[in-house]
Amino acid sequence: MRDAGDALEMFTVGAIVGAGLMFLLDPKVGRARRNYLRDKLIHGINQKRKQTSRFIRDKRNRARGVIAQAFKNQEWARRASDATSPSLQRLEERVRA
Repeated sequence: MRDAGDALEMFTVGAIVGAGLMFLLDPKVGRARRNYLRDKLIHGINQKRKQTSRFIRDKRNRARGVIAQAFKNQEWARRASDATSPSLQRLEERVRA
């Protein structure tokens, strides 16, 4: 009984593959179908590339924001940004004068 089931399964798979090949290799309309499928495939690939690029850019920007926020909240970072060098202080005094 198992052999009959396997044979039926193989026949069904062969029929589906044959119908698909007939659909794509039809001499009258097959070229248009192949071109349509190719265009759809290329469009899908390009859409996925755009989505991936947007996703990566979003995650990169979010990571930069988290890092900037972490540095902003650190005391040593605030002290380092507040402390200006003496040469910059002299330059500011000259500009103001």
